[in-house]
This record gives sequence, C-alpha cells and structure tokens, in this order.
Amino acid sequence: MESSKNIGQYLSRGISWTAVIFFFLLPLYVLPFTTEFSEYNKLYLLIFGSFVLLVLWLVRSLIQKKVVISKTPFDIAFVLLLASFAFSTFYSVSMTNSLFGTFNSWHWTIVELCALVAFFYVIVTSVRQIATVRLMVFAFMTSSFIVALVAILGYFNVFDTVFNDTTNLFLSSLTIDGFSLAGSVDSTIILFLVSLFFTIPLALRALKDKKIFSVATYGLMSGAIAFALVLWLGHYIPGVPAHGSSPAQLSFSTSWRVASSAIRDYPWFGTGLSSFSAAYNAYRPAAINQTEFWSVIFDRSGSEYMTLLTTTGVIGLVAFLFFVVRAMFAARTSLTSSVSLKVESFMTHTKNASILGVISIVFLYFFTSSTVSTSILLFMLLVLWMLTEKLTQPEGGMVDEVELSFAAIRGDKDRQGEPSQLLPWIVGVPLLIIASVVMFFTVQDVRSNFAYASSLRMIGQNATPVDIYNQQTAAINLNGRRDAYHRSFADTNISFANLIAQSQGETLTDTDRNDIVTLIDEAIRQVRIITEILDPASASNWQVRANVYRNLLGVATGADQWSLQAYQNAISLAPNDPRLYVDLGGLYLTLAVSTSDEGTTGEAPGDDVPTTPTTKQDNLARSEAALLKAISLKSDYANAHYNLAAVYNAAERYDLAKSELETTLRLIDPASPSYEQAQKDLETTSAQIEPTPTPTPLAQ
Repeated sequence: MESSKNIGQYLSRGISWTAVIFFFLLPLYVLPFTTEFSEYNKLYLLIFGSFVLLVLWLVRSLIQKKVVISKTPFDIAFVLLLASFAFSTFYSVSMTNSLFGTFNSWHWTIVELCALVAFFYVIVTSVRQIATVRLMVFAFMTSSFIVALVAILGYFNVFDTVFNDTTNLFLSSLTIDGFSLAGSVDSTIILFLVSLFFTIPLALRALKDKKIFSVATYGLMSGAIAFALVLWLGHYIPGVPAHGSSPAQLSFSTSWRVASSAIRDYPWFGTGLSSFSAAYNAYRPAAINQTEFWSVIFDRSGSEYMTLLTTTGVIGLVAFLFFVVRAMFAARTSLTSSVSLKVESFMTHTKNASILGVISIVFLYFFTSSTVSTSILLFMLLVLWMLTEKLTQPEGGMVDEVELSFAAIRGDKDRQGEPSQLLPWIVGVPLLIIASVVMFFTVQDVRSNFAYASSLRMIGQNATPVDIYNQQTAAINLNGRRDAYHRSFADTNISFANLIAQSQGETLTDTDRNDIVTLIDEAIRQVRIITEILDPASASNWQVRANVYRNLLGVATGADQWSLQAYQNAISLAPNDPRLYVDLGGLYLTLAVSTSDEGTTGEAPGDDVPTTPTTKQDNLARSEAALLKAISLKSDYANAHYNLAAVYNAAERYDLAKSELETTLRLIDPASPSYEQAQKDLETTSAQIEPTPTPTPLAQ
C-alpha cells in the first residue's frame, strides 16, 4: 500500500513537471525542419504533451484503484464543443482535412480539441501545490520574455548581421522579416498582451514591498514585452513602422457573406472543421477580386465567430458562445470572492491575470480568428484560473474533485467499500488505446512533414532529381492523407518526364521511353488520388489535375477531355476565381492553335467526360468566352487581357488584339520582363493591321 502511494506521488510530480515544461515551451517552440515553423510544431507539442499527461494520469488511476477528476464550471461547455466538433467532422465536405487539418493551416481539428480538453483536466485534477502554480507562471513569463527579446532583436535587424551567412536553418530563420517565435502577428500580439497581465501586477507588487531584485526582474520583463508589443502593433497602427508584411485578413462583411452562404447550404454543422478554404472558394464574393487579396485563398475568417459559424454551423457556434457566456459568469463569481491570506497574494494576481486573459482572448476573437497558439494559450489560462480556485478556495467551491469508483461488496463487512480496480481499467484501457492510435498517426505525420520539407529545400538547392523524388515518395509512404504531398509529387513526375525528354532529344532509348511513361502514369495516378479520394471538394486539387492533363496533350489518352472536365469541376467549386477561367481559356487556345496526335498513356475517358470542340473557330470562341468571364470578374487582370489578345491574334482580329495588348501594358509594371514581351507583341500585332486608305479630296 505504501509503495503504491509513493508511486502515485512520483506520477503526480511527473504531471506537475510536464505541465511546467509545457508552459515554458509553448510560446517559443519552433522547428525549422518542417513545412511551417510555428503552428504545426506547437500543435504537435500539444498532442505529445497531452499524451504524456494522460498516460501518467491513467497509470496513477490504475495504481490508486480509483478515477478522480475535477469538476469545473466548463464541463458542460466542453462536452457541447466536443460533440459539435465531432458532428462537424462527420458531416464535413472533406473529412480528411477535418480529421488531420488543412495542410499548413492545421486548425481546428477534433484531435486538437480533445488534446486541449485532456491537457486541461489532467493538470487541474493532478496539481495540488501552490509552488507548482508558481513554477508554471514563472515558466510562462520567462518564455514570453525570450520571445519578446527575439522579436526586438529581429525588428532592428540584429540577426541579419550576425547570422547573415549561416547555414543553420534555425539561425537563418531569425533573419526573416516579421519572424516571431510565437507564430503569426496576431498570435504574437495576444501572447504579449496576456503576458503583461502577469508581469505588470507582480512588478507593482514588488515595488510596493520594496523588493529590489523582484522589481528589476519583473520590470525588465514588463518593459521588454511591452516594447515588443508596440513594435508588433505596427502591423495595425498607422505611423508605427511594421517589420514585415501585414497579415492578410478578411473584412467582417466578407466573412459574414461567406458564413451566411455556408449555413444556407450546411446550416447545422457547417462545411466541416478546417474546411474554411473550401467554403471561401465556393462563396467568395466577386468584389474581392478588386482588392489586393484577390489571389489569396483564406483558410480562416476575419473573426473566430464567423469561422466557427462557417465550419461548424449554428450548433458549433452556439456551443462556443455557451462556453464564452459560462466563462463570463464564472469570472464574475471568481472576482467577487476574496482571498485574505497573505501567502496567497501571488495566487490572487495569477487568478486575476488569467481571468483577464481569457476575457481578452474571447473578445479579440471578434476581430481575428484563433490559431493553434492562441487556442493553447486560452486553455493554459483556464488551467491557471481553475488551479487558483482549487488551491485557495474551501472545499465545495468553483472547482471540486469527483471520485468515480466501484465498491467491491464482499461477505466480509470489514472489507465493504474497498476500491475496485474495475473502473480504472474500464476508463483507462479504451483511452490509452485511442491515445496510442492518435500518437502513432501523429508520429507518422511529423516524419512525413520532415521528409516533404526536406524535398522542398532540395528543390531550392537544385539537388539531384533522384533525391527529391525519394524524399517525396517517403513523405507519401509515411502519410498518404496529405493532398499537398500528392500535388507536388504529380508536378515532380511531370517535370522529370519533361527533363528526360528534353535532355535526350532524338536520342531517346527504350529505357528512357519506359521511364517517361512510368513518370506520366504516376503523375496521373497522383492527381486522381487527390481529386477522387482525398479531397474532391478542393478547387486547387482539380486545378492541379487539369494542369497535369493539359501538359500531357498528345501523350495521355483523352488528355483534352480529362483536362476540360477538371477545369469545369474546379470552376464549380470556385466560381468567382478568375484564374480558373484564364486556365480554361488557355486550354481552348492550345487546342485551337495546335493539333496533336491522340495519346496512348492512361485511361480513356468515358461518356460522362465532356468533349472538346473539333474546329479552330469553336475552340477560339470558347477561349474568348472564358477569358471575357475572367475579365468581368477582375477587370485589371493583365494575364487575362494578354491571353485574350493571343486569341484575337489567332482569329486574325488584329484590331481587338491591339486593344487588349495596350490594356495589358497599362496594367503591368514597365520594369517587369513581361512588359518588354507585351511591347514586342504589340508591335507585331500593329504591323498586321492594314492602314486605312486616305480619302480622295472632292473637286471644287
């Protein structure tokens, strides 16, 4: 019995130290070896950390033969959120993205929310000492201070001088304009703001108590964090120079138009977690094409509440609003209660700072969407808040422990009520199995991301095609559920096939021809996977498929028909994207001006695949219609005007071609290489126009 008690204490200490380490790592945890340095790594830090915490808690429950969990004011809210997220995932337009996150976006997913809830309950239930809370707060403040120092040094380009020629990936990332260990601009601003809620009261308290060392420590932290906050607010405050480009964010009106259109078609559970980019493509207003963000595919709304309404529907938004309202009522109750003991003054500051941080984050969510960083930060504040309530309030307060156990009823009265091991096993085994499965896929995904990021670096370094090919193959083998891997692999296969054909020329051997056919077949297989299996609701996937078949005209069987079908599907998913109409017009123009033999590679199209026109005039007419549609969506689209001029030239309508080229020249930068090419085309086109004959004067 004594041994079990000691082991239980060690496990509790393990949970406490894991929590402290997590509070320190979260703000500054980045890895330069992945495709996205911050959000992705913070997400999997959360999953790894929650897994460790959950395993420690389960083992302790088995040893102690009972299941103990803390009851908090947010229990019902979390249940509602989990249920709404689960339904949103099940009814998603892209279940793959809802389960694993959109590539390089990742947020929200049901796995992420489960990890956050597990993180919350294990720590609140297990931490029983004020000293542990102190360590968690100090770890968080120290980490935020480090992030602030890095942000300040980066703002003034100190790293550019020191690490200018370094080959170290992490050190070189510090030289990127606007780089922050905390992640995006919004995540960094929210982190600094919340950190000041902790450091400033402690600095003022130390000043009042005349503790010189504490005043210097907290004052330095507060000053550095506040200065970094002002610098990063330069992205939004006029007059404060920003370091790096300002973040692209949807306006509230556009966010509402997308959300209202989404709930018209998917009212209760939305389009699905992590599917905002698909919803944006489908419902984006045409007016966005007249702004500087016309080519951006947004993966989140301009407001967290609009993002949730779009992706989780009315049910998900109501569940989150219930959580917000519950937090407000709990905050009012908590702030009206007083803590009289002097030793608990630190806990009072921690509680007030945590409550203020929670309220600030849910308020700022009206003006920005959440990220992985801010969501984890929100739950960290909830943890600190509930721990202060648990450790400073009497039993039966806002936080209380509930013990779940079965009684082993036996004939011996002295042994009645002895805890049974049955319930811990009933609870622990399924949770452990689920957590282990999630961890397996998590590890596979991280390894695949490393491999894919390595292939991207190899492309930038002009590495050998074999090495690039092998790295992308490894990424797909480790995790074949990321459509981005398949898109890149399809492009790689087409590029390598073209490289072999161009390098060998007329000296192609049978081996070369077989290699080319193999590469082409693989490219076709990859684009069919992303459009027919992984994410048929992605316009980008259909666009890649169309471009691949367009590059295979005369090589793949029915490449023109397959390409046309893919473009039509992409346009149906993103009807207001002018780039798709330009691509479609380019396909028709290619078919009009060049005739290629029917290919023999790949599967022949069936009757359900649309046919392309057979005459030059029909193809030119369809190309003109597609390009005029692109221009109607975006009147200043230089590429659309340039391609339309090519259509008119092919139709020998030189006066119209000249007009389009003149428009093109007005729209592009005179210093760009494209300007010189358009100028030459204008001169050639102008020479084709027959001069108007001079009229003969009438005789007097």
